[in-house]
Amino acid sequence: MVGPATYSEFCNTPLASLPTRQHWNKLLRQLPNSALQFLLADSVRLIRVELQVRKIPEVDCISLDTKHILAWVKENNPKAYVADRFNKAKQPAGDPDCRLGCKRRHNRVAMPATPSHNPVSAATVKVGEYHWGYGSGVVVAKIPDYGEFVLAEMTQPFDHGDVTYFFPLIQQTEARLGYRPRYGTFDCPQSIVGKHNRLRKGCQRIRSSMDF
Repeated sequence: MVGPATYSEFCNTPLASLPTRQHWNKLLRQLPNSALQFLLADSVRLIRVELQVRKIPEVDCISLDTKHILAWVKENNPKAYVADRFNKAKQPAGDPDCRLGCKRRHNRVAMPATPSHNPVSAATVKVGEYHWGYGSGVVVAKIPDYGEFVLAEMTQPFDHGDVTYFFPLIQQTEARLGYRPRYGTFDCPQSIVGKHNRLRKGCQRIRSSMDF
């Protein structure tokens, strides 16, 4: 419910209009994703129409990336004592839909060399950070002088790997644009290209953009 401001009939009171954390979490869990995808698809359509009116070239380059979303549970709070904090068989009571996953460190320059003396157990080497939550993947396009616009979005529980986002997001992007963009940039392209022959065949013209 929107709370009107006392100082103007045209303004609202932010604190009185924003949902509570409990209400917002309930809304996110119960609101059908298809309704939000419809709004996004129609927003992309309206933006494309406006770009055509302004005689701006169609989107030719896209960017795709994923981001972890922490669940609002005590298991993610390092100051709270929780027995078996990262036991995937013990679902947090505060969020029945979140899952345990690992945010891996892909951007390391090189793997540490194997020590020739005084070896260190591999169990002590950190490969990433564990969290309960979700992962969100988006495809965006940058229009010079206008900004960046989201073309596709997909959110999954955090136990799904980054590679699983690629094809659903690309399918959404192609469906909303009506064509396949020629260029793309990705955070870790070798993990995708190396596993999917279909991607190799479909991205011959963007491979040079992905080699970095």
